[in-house]
Amino acid sequence: ASRPRMTGGRGTNPLGRSMIEMLGVLAIIGVLSVGGIAGYSKAMEKYKVNKLVEEYTSLMFGLMEHMDNFSPLRVEGEYQERYYLAETIQGLNLLPTGWKIAGKQGAIDSAGNYVYTFVRYKHLTFDLRLGAAEYDNGYQIIQSFSSKLCFELFNNLLKPLHNSLYYAGLWKNKSAGDGYFGDKYCGDAENKCLSEATLSEIQNICNSCSVKQENCLITWEMDNI
Repeated sequence: ASRPRMTGGRGTNPLGRSMIEMLGVLAIIGVLSVGGIAGYSKAMEKYKVNKLVEEYTSLMFGLMEHMDNFSPLRVEGEYQERYYLAETIQGLNLLPTGWKIAGKQGAIDSAGNYVYTFVRYKHLTFDLRLGAAEYDNGYQIIQSFSSKLCFELFNNLLKPLHNSLYYAGLWKNKSAGDGYFGDKYCGDAENKCLSEATLSEIQNICNSCSVKQENCLITWEMDNI
């Protein structure tokens, strides 16, 4: 029997694909790969941010259970006197997994950020430096700052604790910082309420750090230990 006759235009192979079609398929695969990598990167960033927020939440609630132990450390009328708690946190087994103590004043969290934890006057205080810092003419200058992590900390950790905080804000050593007060200390033009902070206001604060020009710290103070 004779073989069936192939039909089609000149140069067409019905059993395969043309070069243009193959290039089109490869282009689609490339686009999907780039999109997949970008999506994976965003998912990992979100995971790391959420994990860090959980670690700070765990540390704060752990310390709140021991507030009575910190009361003797407060000094009435001497607001600048500090009593650092890094070694106390370690001794109470409250240090989150992946963190390490860095001297007597602070610790390095699982993302490499430095946090100072201390009692000052009536407040249990956290000073968090997002990113590395270097000294320039006697000033500490931050070299990187994660506005994404800053926003998540404010929105998912600090704002929900508006009833337990004295203050939460962004401190800067060369320009004016900004922040909000807890429920018992806010309500006038100067003391903005943390509970009323909008997403855009929080984002503006977190975007205001001038990297490689000044030092920036996210700072918050627990109320009346």
